[in-house]
Amino acid sequence: MGLPQEYPEIVAAGARALRALEARLRAAAVRHPEAPELWLAVRDVDGLALRLEATGEWEWRTGFAHMSVTGQDLAVLDEVLRDATGASPYLDAPGPAHAEERASLAGLRAFLGSYWDGEFDDPAAPDPEPGAPAA
Repeated sequence: MGLPQEYPEIVAAGARALRALEARLRAAAVRHPEAPELWLAVRDVDGLALRLEATGEWEWRTGFAHMSVTGQDLAVLDEVLRDATGASPYLDAPGPAHAEERASLAGLRAFLGSYWDGEFDDPAAPDPEPGAPAA
């Protein structure tokens, strides 16, 4: 089975939601210097967003996106989705924007989990990298 047609929108919406979460986490880390672990959460969320933004269509279609997304990223998304329920005292109270972000992050987690598990592997030979000479 090939990639779902809407995967670029899933990835883009997930990256936007990660950026919004990163801004809130960064603000919380500044407000709560007694909780340095928040800076680790900022790093994890920012890193995943950066890698998603930098991964192009060719990497997704050929499977090379596996080099950009790790099992740790899936665990970060799991934790973010768990914390988005309001369990973390450092995040803003849930609101309308949070519901949309949560839906985007849940969609991203489902897509990345399936991608990581190889559900989108296409038995056909991958397309050559753009600009590469034909074999």
